[in-house]
Amino acid sequence: SNENVTGNYSITCNNGTLEVTKAPLTITANSNSWVYTSSVHKDSGYSVNTTNKLQGTDAISAITVTGEITNVGTVANTITPASVKIVNGSNENVTGNYSITCNNGTLKVTKAPLTITANTNSWTFDATSHTDSGYSVSATNKLQGTDAISAITVTGEITDVGTCDNVPSGAVVKNGETDVTANYEISYVNGTLTVTQSGALTANVTS
Repeated sequence: SNENVTGNYSITCNNGTLEVTKAPLTITANSNSWVYTSSVHKDSGYSVNTTNKLQGTDAISAITVTGEITNVGTVANTITPASVKIVNGSNENVTGNYSITCNNGTLKVTKAPLTITANTNSWTFDATSHTDSGYSVSATNKLQGTDAISAITVTGEITDVGTCDNVPSGAVVKNGETDVTANYEISYVNGTLTVTQSGALTANVTS
């Protein structure tokens, strides 16, 4: 009959416990690759895992991604865990609510193509040896930045009428005093040396 019988009970109330544990959050630094340009390359970007993600309106307000590369090879692109700051929609720092895992990315530089062509030249026959140690660098597959060829061998020699190859090899590329040859995939193209007959031919006639 809906009568209040609370007084018939000796009631003991025990507290329960409500617990919120940290949410997992995985952040991965960007990976990126470039062809060698002689410049420093960086990528400060990152991505947040779609499963171990930010909650609600929370957002990353600060993060430091450290990694840089100039020469051919790979380096780690790393996130400094202590640099990560997460704020909620009221701009309150809620970083402590997350168990943060930071994964590295990879930065990579690959070799730049470089094409070197030995000179082509021709002479009229004069009974002397002719050489041409000159060369040219492709306007497309070129030297990068302030890099320069500091040494190269061009081998070709011709005396008699005919042709021979003018062969480039052994290029050394430097940036200032630093040897950066390993940053290039070098292609060599032969030139041609030619000796032609003299237009003035003398005939000795014996009668």
